[in-house]
Amino acid sequence: MMEISKETLALINAFKNPLIDLLSDIKKDVLFFFDDGVLEYVQCYKQKYEKTKTFLFRNEAVDFYDTFYPITIRNSKTKIDINNIEKIFSETNFISVIGNAGSGKSMLMKHLFLTSVKQVFQIPIVIELRNLNHYEGSFFNYIKETITNKKLAPSNKILGQILENGNFLFLLDGYDEIYSENKEKLSNAIEEFTDKYNKNLFILTSRPGANAESFPRFECCFVKPLSNIQIKEFTLKQLNKVDEGKLAEKIIEVIQKPENKEYNSYLSSPLLLSMFILTFNSYPELPKSKSKFYWNVYDTLCTKHDTFTKHGGYQHERVSSLQNEEISKILEWFSYISLFEGNYNFDSEYLNSKLKNIIDKLSLTCQIENLIHDLVVAISIIIIDGLEYKFPHKSLQEYFTAKLISSQSKEVKEKIYSGKMADLSKYTHGGNENLWNLCNELDTIAFNKYFILHNLKYFIKSIDETSIENLIYSFLKVTGFKQGFWKKDNSERIAFVSIEYYGRTIDSIIAYLEIGNYSSLSLSNYEISKQHNDLILSSKYAIAKRIDDKSETYYTLDYVNCWDETLFRFIDSIGLAKHIVDLIGKVHLKVESLGKEIKMKEENADDLLNL
Repeated sequence: MMEISKETLALINAFKNPLIDLLSDIKKDVLFFFDDGVLEYVQCYKQKYEKTKTFLFRNEAVDFYDTFYPITIRNSKTKIDINNIEKIFSETNFISVIGNAGSGKSMLMKHLFLTSVKQVFQIPIVIELRNLNHYEGSFFNYIKETITNKKLAPSNKILGQILENGNFLFLLDGYDEIYSENKEKLSNAIEEFTDKYNKNLFILTSRPGANAESFPRFECCFVKPLSNIQIKEFTLKQLNKVDEGKLAEKIIEVIQKPENKEYNSYLSSPLLLSMFILTFNSYPELPKSKSKFYWNVYDTLCTKHDTFTKHGGYQHERVSSLQNEEISKILEWFSYISLFEGNYNFDSEYLNSKLKNIIDKLSLTCQIENLIHDLVVAISIIIIDGLEYKFPHKSLQEYFTAKLISSQSKEVKEKIYSGKMADLSKYTHGGNENLWNLCNELDTIAFNKYFILHNLKYFIKSIDETSIENLIYSFLKVTGFKQGFWKKDNSERIAFVSIEYYGRTIDSIIAYLEIGNYSSLSLSNYEISKQHNDLILSSKYAIAKRIDDKSETYYTLDYVNCWDETLFRFIDSIGLAKHIVDLIGKVHLKVESLGKEIKMKEENADDLLNL
C-alpha cells in the first residue's frame, strides 16, 4: 500500500472527521470514501507534483520548488497572491486563469495543489479537461472516478452529500483543449456541477480565445508577462539548480543589452525564456522570431542537449542511426497528425502505430523501439509522464506542425489552410494563436492568403448588408450570440455576467488580428435603462435558466430565436448596433488591406525569382 505522508493525513482528517459527525447516518460511506479513495488520490498527486520535470529538466525530476517561479496573475482590480489560497478565494469561489502558451499555467496548478495540502485549506482535485473529450459518462461520474481511482465508490447520492459541504478545491486544467464539438455539452456540465456544488472552490485555466470568459460565475484573472526584474530572477532560479552562476550572468547581460530590448516580449514568456537558457551556449544571440527559438531548441537537443545538466559535453548514444534531418521530418509528421487528431498525450500503442506508419511512408529504415529510445532518451524531445508520452510543451508540437505545413507545395498548403485548418477547431476550443503565429512566421504569404483572408471573405459573405437590421441579425445568427445575466429576486437591478457564442475559427481570427473582441459586445458595456430592463426581463426575450438558493435567477437573452423589431430597436438605442456595424466595417478594411499586402509580397517574390 502507498505510504501516506503526515501532511496528507492531516489534510484528510481535517475534513473527514467533521463530515463524519455531520453525516453520521452515512458514516461508513464517508469513511470508505476518504480512507479508500481521496487519501490515496491526494498522496499520489502530491508525490507526482513534489518532483517534477520541466522544459529545462526533462531527463530527471527535480524538487518542484527548486524550479517553480511564481508568475503574476491579476483580476480587474489587483494582483492575486498565489501563495495564500484563502486570500485568492476571499471574494469568490470561482476563478478562471487565462494565459498564453508557455505562460506557466500548468506549473501554477501544481503549486496551488501542493499549497492547498500544506495549508490544510481544501482537498485539491485535478481535472484535466482534455480527458473528457473521450469520456462517455457524465461529468459527475468522471469526478467520482477521478477521486476514487475507479474503485468501488459511494452512490451518486452519497457523493453528492459529501460534495455539498464544500471541502474541495477543483483545479480544472486546459479548457481550451476541449474539442469544439464537445464545447456546449461539457461547458454546460461544468456550469451545472459548479452551480450545484458551489460551496467548493474552482479554478479553471485556459489559453485566450477559448471563451472561458463565458462562465457566468467565474472571475477572470490573466497571467501577466514576466517583467525585466522577473526575467532576471527566473534565469537565476533555473540555473541555481545546476550551479551555473556564471552562465546566468552571461545570459542576463545579453538580455539587458539596449539593442535586445525589443525582444523582451519573447523573453517575458517563461517557456521561451527557458528555451533561450537551454540553447544559450550554442546560440548566444537572441532570435528575432518564435520559430527560431524552437529550431534552436531542436538543434541543441540533437547535438549538445546534455551540457545543461551534465558537465564535460556528455551525449547519450543515438541508436536509431537516423540523421537529425530525418528525425525532424518524423517529428513534423507526427506532430501534424497528432495535433489534427486532437492528441497531446500519447499512450504506447498510439505512439508506436503512428511512428511506424510515418517511417514506412518516408521509406526510412529503423526499429520503432530504437526511434522511441532516441526521441525519449538521446534527444529528449518526447518525455514520459506516467504511462503516457508527450512533448515537453504542447507548443513544440505546434512548431513542428507549422514547419511541416510551410514545406508543402502551394496546392497542398491551400488545402490545409482553407480546409483542414478549420477542422483543428474540432479538437481545440480556441487557443490556436501560437500555431497561427508560427505559421505566419514560417509561411507568411500562404498562411495569410489561404487561411486568414479566406476566412474573412467567407465571413463577410455570411453577413446580409442590405439594411442595418439585416446586418445586425445576420451577424448575431452567424456568431450564435446569447447574453447571460443574473437578477436577485428582491432587486430590480440586472447584472450582465457573460456572453455565449459559437466559438468558430472566425471569432478567434477577428481577435487575433485585433480587429475587435466579442467580449466588448456584452451588454455590461452599455447603459441599460429601467425601460430596457423591463423589455429584457419579459418572458418573450429572457429565458430563465436556473434558480440558486431561491433568491437569484440566471437568464439567457437569445437574440436570434427572440428576434423582432422591438429587440432590434433596443440593440440600436443602446449603441450595440453601431458597435457591430463598426466591427463589420473593420473586417472589410482588413480584407482590402491584407489583399493588397499579399499581392505586393507575391509580386516582390516573383521579381526576385526572375532576377
